[in-house]
Order: sequence, then structure tokens, then C-alpha cells
Amino acid sequence: MRNILEVKNLVRSYNTATFRDSKNNVNVLKGISFQVAEGEFVGIMGKSGCGKTTLLKTLGMIDKPTDGTIKFMGENTSELYGDKLADIRNSKIGFIFQDFYLMDSLSVEENIMLPMIISKQNINKMIAEAKKYAEQFQ
Repeated sequence: MRNILEVKNLVRSYNTATFRDSKNNVNVLKGISFQVAEGEFVGIMGKSGCGKTTLLKTLGMIDKPTDGTIKFMGENTSELYGDKLADIRNSKIGFIFQDFYLMDSLSVEENIMLPMIISKQNINKMIAEAKKYAEQFQ
């Protein structure tokens, strides 16, 4: 089995100062290493504030690591930019957020269709899928 995700010595820090000062860095992820193989299911558990969301945002390529490497399907994520990164987020990685993160300027139907619009799917398919999903959650 091949590894879908390879994480080596992952560090993610946040600076709490107004000006860059290493004394005010808060290390949230401190040298984490692991692999996830194709077909494997992984759960992340921990108390509030321990870094679960930071880890997921970093693995999902929303945040950049402070140090260490993340390889997604063999590619170093620090070398992914623009359309390639957007395509991976749209078609290969799924997120379920605690908050809704809906776009206020779009209707419910348009929010449901947004990933399909980005991937340029057929409009009739998008409308049918949006209707199906909206009915499931009424």
C-alpha cells in the first residue's frame, strides 16, 4: 500500500507579538511524524486547545508549516501553489468544519453547488445534486 500522507517533524508556531520576536512564539505542533496509507482511516482526538485544528489546517494546506515536511500523494506540499493546490483541495481533500463557513452572498443552493461550479461540472447535474442534498438536510 502506498502512503497518501507522509508527515515528518511537523512544527507549526504562532507569533503572539505585534512585532516579530521569537520570544513570543507559541509552538502548537512540536515535531509530529506519521504516515497515512491508502484506505486507512485515522481519528484525531484531544482536549480543547491541544492543536487538532492547527494540525488539520496544516495537513489540508490551508496553513503552512513552520518547519518539517508534509507529502501528499508523494508531492511535497510546500511546492504546491495556485491552480494545482486549488484542484487538490477541491477534488482530493474533504473538510467538515465545526462552523458552517457558508458564503452570505450566495443562496443555499449556490453554496451547495460551489465545489461543482469550481470544477466546471454540468449545470443540470449541479442543480440536481444541490436539490438532492438540500432535501436530505431539511
